[in-house]
Amino acid sequence: MILSRLFVGLFSGLLLTSCAASTIADLKNKPSGVYEFTVNENYQRVYEKISEQGRRCWETMTIALDTDLYSELGEAKVTWRVKGIASASSYYAMAEINKISSILTKVKVYYYFSTWGNLGHVVEKWTNDYKECS
Repeated sequence: MILSRLFVGLFSGLLLTSCAASTIADLKNKPSGVYEFTVNENYQRVYEKISEQGRRCWETMTIALDTDLYSELGEAKVTWRVKGIASASSYYAMAEINKISSILTKVKVYYYFSTWGNLGHVVEKWTNDYKECS
């Protein structure tokens, strides 16, 4: 019984990592879709909201959130990826957060599979202090 669960877990992880984008560039250049919106708030605060809710809702043993804030450029990224076997990862979604002005931010959510299409709507809700995961 334990061996069968282990096999199913390893097989599922391998399947998930082999089906998505292997690099962030692949995700950005060949997305299944892109959801874009603007927020009337500073880009750093938008980044905090998305990364905090993303971690709370999505980060698990197999899914990681990578977060990067580039203050000197006025941009940030939050990336959803499946942790792979032997350090290989697969990228499923990414939110690009860009400063337009001190109180206006543009967010673009790229997703690799159409089944993740709702993520853009959820991320937009998070920027409006929505605390649910879906």
